[in-house]
Amino acid sequence: MTDREVEQSGLERGAALTDIREGIDAIDREIVALIARRQQWVARAGALKRDESGVRAPSRVDEVIARVRRMAAEAGAAPDVVEGAYRAMIAGFIDLEMSMLATRTADGAPADGAPAGARQSAHVSNA
Repeated sequence: MTDREVEQSGLERGAALTDIREGIDAIDREIVALIARRQQWVARAGALKRDESGVRAPSRVDEVIARVRRMAAEAGAAPDVVEGAYRAMIAGFIDLEMSMLATRTADGAPADGAPAGARQSAHVSNA
């Protein structure tokens, strides 16, 4: 049975709780895969950020929350639930980016993601 077939059987009136839970589990697999894809993009963006304010980016968080609330309403989802889920996800990704930033700066690499010694090499070659 495909994930969609499981989902359809779980949505039918009178479906058993186990069928409904199988449908939820199928959706969870899709959500986790999408979060993994989002994390790849977040990591790429995080590599470009130079400091904590760039990572935390409160105006960007506000923009994302406003957008997903609109999308939730259009999709028939509860905007408050979607907002809560996104705020939790964003907080987790901010923690990930802060860890990446700390690792880059602790390794002696410039916070902008350039390889350690890249600026020094450029400076020496101009001397």
